[in-house]
Amino acid sequence: MRITVARLRLWIVVLAALLVAAVVGFLGYARYRAGKLVSDLPSRLGGEITSTSDGFTYSQSVKGRTAFTIHASKAVKFAGGASATLRDVVITLYGAQGDRSDRISGSEFDYDQKAGIVTAKGEVQIDLQGADATGSPVGAVAEKASAAAGIAAPAQQVVHVKTSGLVFDQNQQLATTSQHVEFSTLKGSGQAMGASYDVRKGLLVLQSAVELDSDRDGDPVVVHASHVEFLRPSMQAFLLHPVTAYRTDTTAADQAIVYFRKDGSAEHIDARGNIRFATAAGQQMTARAAKILLDPKSQPQRADIGGGVNFVSSGASRQGFQQQMRGNAVEATLTFGPGGVLSHGQARDAVSFVDQQQGLADDPGGSATREVRASRIDADFVPDKDGRAQADKVLAQGGATAVLHTIRTKGPSQNTTIKGDQLLATLRGGRSIASLHGSGHTSVLDLAANGASNLSSGDTLQVNFAPVAADGSRAATPAKQASKPGAMAGGGDAGQIQSVVQEGNVVIVQTPSPDAAKSASASNFARPSGPTRAFARRADYDGASQVLRLTGSPRIDDGATEMAADAIDYHRDSQIANANGNVKATYRQLPATAAAASKAPSTAVAATPPGIGGEGPAHVVSASAVLDQARGLAVFRGQARLWQGANSVSAPIIELSSSPESLKAYAEPAAANAVFTVMASSSGPQRQPTVFRVRSRQLLYAGADREATFTGAVTAEDASGVVHADQVEAFLVPAAPSSPAPQNQPGAAKAPSEAASRIDRILATGHVVLQQPGRRGTGETLLYRASEGKFTLTGTPAVPPHLYDQAHGNVSGEALIFNTQDDSVMVTGGQSRAVTNTRTAK
Repeated sequence: MRITVARLRLWIVVLAALLVAAVVGFLGYARYRAGKLVSDLPSRLGGEITSTSDGFTYSQSVKGRTAFTIHASKAVKFAGGASATLRDVVITLYGAQGDRSDRISGSEFDYDQKAGIVTAKGEVQIDLQGADATGSPVGAVAEKASAAAGIAAPAQQVVHVKTSGLVFDQNQQLATTSQHVEFSTLKGSGQAMGASYDVRKGLLVLQSAVELDSDRDGDPVVVHASHVEFLRPSMQAFLLHPVTAYRTDTTAADQAIVYFRKDGSAEHIDARGNIRFATAAGQQMTARAAKILLDPKSQPQRADIGGGVNFVSSGASRQGFQQQMRGNAVEATLTFGPGGVLSHGQARDAVSFVDQQQGLADDPGGSATREVRASRIDADFVPDKDGRAQADKVLAQGGATAVLHTIRTKGPSQNTTIKGDQLLATLRGGRSIASLHGSGHTSVLDLAANGASNLSSGDTLQVNFAPVAADGSRAATPAKQASKPGAMAGGGDAGQIQSVVQEGNVVIVQTPSPDAAKSASASNFARPSGPTRAFARRADYDGASQVLRLTGSPRIDDGATEMAADAIDYHRDSQIANANGNVKATYRQLPATAAAASKAPSTAVAATPPGIGGEGPAHVVSASAVLDQARGLAVFRGQARLWQGANSVSAPIIELSSSPESLKAYAEPAAANAVFTVMASSSGPQRQPTVFRVRSRQLLYAGADREATFTGAVTAEDASGVVHADQVEAFLVPAAPSSPAPQNQPGAAKAPSEAASRIDRILATGHVVLQQPGRRGTGETLLYRASEGKFTLTGTPAVPPHLYDQAHGNVSGEALIFNTQDDSVMVTGGQSRAVTNTRTAK
């Protein structure tokens, strides 16, 4: 809704007060001149008139100029000489330069010489000449100058006054009337009940029921006041309870003082007490004090409003929905440009503006609330096509806060808070926000209905809003935009946001809902239940795609996983993050789940990060990565390498899954033997450390079962030899801790949850080939048991296992057992069921 601040024009009071003051000024001056003349009349005529005369005329000159002329049809002196009566009197008073002539007329005047009282009987007409429409003096001299120049005489500003019961006290220099007073000019007319003029003080008073009718740009202006006083020496007019009606607007105050320049134009107005401005459209502003500065043409230049400013505007939005705006501040200043059009406004101290709308363009049952708070708000205004002021830019400073709250009948509600040391909003047509720029400690907080929150902070912020259609609705956007909150709060309805850019020390915190956190902590595998944090130098959000891009050393940390890359794209709708360039990820060792802590049998599973059973955190590096939070899946591509303690995996592609907890390493179909893995173990009865290296086309690792499956041209080797097979399965178990040692001594035993896993057994199947120094064995199955340090090679009934030994030649049987401890080979079974022990020389 347009804030028609242009209507907030207290200067309407100025116009009215100016006209009233001008009228009462002329009236007071005329009464003074008339009173003075009447009080001196008897002495000038000769106080002993005892007869009547017709056609009486009297003039007096000062320095060769006529000062006044009195004409009466008849003058009568009463017996005793104490009083006289003049009938059908016309008194003409001339200006000192002959530039003005005022006229007072009445049917009868009484003069009590003893009491010094002059009383007009019946109605009195007063015509006061002022300035013409251009501000130049008028009168006989001006008329002669115009005639000599061959131009028309200027229109005269003549004030016509009509009253009755006029009484002038010569001793007190006071003229009064309790009767009705009417006055009119070229620009308006007015009336009052009762008036007085103190000649000594120069104080003119309109006692009550003061009314002035005028017009502004062809529209009537009516001013009412319960009391008006004008002090000529200081050129001030005081109005009690002034009320101004202009078009459909009404302005009122307890009192107002108008200060005039020497040329009679109003200079400024001070209004006090219960100042109220109201329009028929439902707008209302209240304040305790206001000071308005005016130019010589009575146009406002500046208005200072204080003592608590409150603004309320109610009406219908462009779509026809009920809308209300409320604003308040301790004080405000308005600045006006040419023609009195508002150009700038400033509200200070505890400033707040709230805009509420019942009904949305796409949801008639919904509602939207927009609130701005700051210690100071500045607004620039520009004229619209009709010449009225409309807001163009709004700057909020000092703890600036913008709250955008949308409630929908269907779909999630939205509550966004934008903060900054200052926020600058640019408006379209004075009605909708086009962009919002923040600087200094900016932040955007998005709260979801389920309790989830997204908070982003940075040095600067730029938000661009979608344009408004002709019907007042926002530009069409995909429906998915209003469905989910994202890692970076967009602020406002997702359909309203076009883009968001935040720069400088950007930190984004995404906190799950309490229900989601509770579900995560009670699950049977380790997953983070706390907030996810992201760090970058710049964050860009696109409203159409709902993609948040982090650049400038971006990093994401959810408590269990930390990932860094050259650039990270986060999709709000799918909760998928794409990392590109120098990807580095760390999976931390999490503590046992909440369910395990409560000893629930079904969920008491030790927490293990997606890795390969090594000690401590698992680390991954690659060229790119995709993290799917909803599915708990991470895919690393491009020379990917994962290591955990002494165990490591290298492959073109590595996939990590948290549900179920597993690892998959593989190459594209065209690649062969592209997977390389190194797995450490403690082998043999003496538990001497050894290292297994495995090459294959694919690796699958199930974290819960601690089982690694290698497929596709598998090659596995350790210090004792090399195994080739179609598939190799490695089974791991946690390493048993050594004897306890004091924690402050080097080599202290680690807790089971911190110890690295070791290989329990390895099973190779399909075209198995075992190569050791001096021997080569073939078969279909090879089983290695680390606790015994033995390999058992078997085949099929049709193709039994076969061993070639340099010392003893070819050997075959039902099973061939290789002992890595003494390097012996035992052959069991076969046709003779013989058992042969073979030892090769080293």
